[in-house]
Amino acid sequence: MRSQTRSTTTILVKELVRLLADRGKTVFYCSHMMDVVERVCDRIAILAEGRVVADGSFAELKARSAGGGSLERVFVELTRGSDAGARAQAVLDAIQDAIPAAR
Repeated sequence: MRSQTRSTTTILVKELVRLLADRGKTVFYCSHMMDVVERVCDRIAILAEGRVVADGSFAELKARSAGGGSLERVFVELTRGSDAGARAQAVLDAIQDAIPAAR
């Protein structure tokens, strides 16, 4: 039942944000869930290391990005996060070094 309540609450929050924006209200929505941001936000600011590296509609940000596609791809490109695979491998290596049973 908890999972159903969380899902219902999540949907409610998304709808509330969209309704407020549709009524001309400014909603400052901060999230790492790019698929949600892509759907509910009219204007998006992408921050990297405390600085705004991009600002505009999803279509504008997508046009500025060579990777295009989803907001997640745009985010990775604009924040130079394309080495995420290498960083994930480094984290895994560190875990395996610290916990031999994790190998």
